[in-house]
Amino acid sequence: MGKWQTKEQLTELLCDLVRIPSITGSQAEKIFPDFVVQQLSELSYFQQYPDHLQKNSTEDDRYFVTALVKKASDVKNTVILVSHFDVVDIKDYGRWKEDAFNPEKLTSMFYSHIDGLPIPVRQDMEQGNWLFGRGTMDMKCGLALHMAMIEQACEGKFDGNILLLTVPDEEVNSVGMRAAV
Repeated sequence: MGKWQTKEQLTELLCDLVRIPSITGSQAEKIFPDFVVQQLSELSYFQQYPDHLQKNSTEDDRYFVTALVKKASDVKNTVILVSHFDVVDIKDYGRWKEDAFNPEKLTSMFYSHIDGLPIPVRQDMEQGNWLFGRGTMDMKCGLALHMAMIEQACEGKFDGNILLLTVPDEEVNSVGMRAAV
């Protein structure tokens, strides 16, 4: 069983990613790539090919991450998984902003206040499939799924190559993507 192949494993990874408050321009945005690299470096593929996992400078003290899984040296077809890990600030969280980066606690708090929410929101939440927190959908959930796909590629489950590219500063000036290009 892999690191990120079950719903529970993916949820745990997502919560770990969200707990890093990587607001654009913050210190956390600068250190976020270290967490991604550390997690991916535990995969045996990147232990065998450490040069395929890189933290790359944007030249403004921020970094983007690339992780390449090659099927074979002669395979050229490559799927590129693009994501960003910066998030907007949490001012709009109001009284809940202290827990904006704690998905488990914030979700529990929202459910405990469900009676005070508008009916359409309440109806959605009653389905029980919600996890709240800054960045859960934009776009740390995407990054978690990409990391799970990279893990599958490391296990040879894809015919071509896969390149993960995750960048900072999508929310403001796209410095990460411009540096990656």
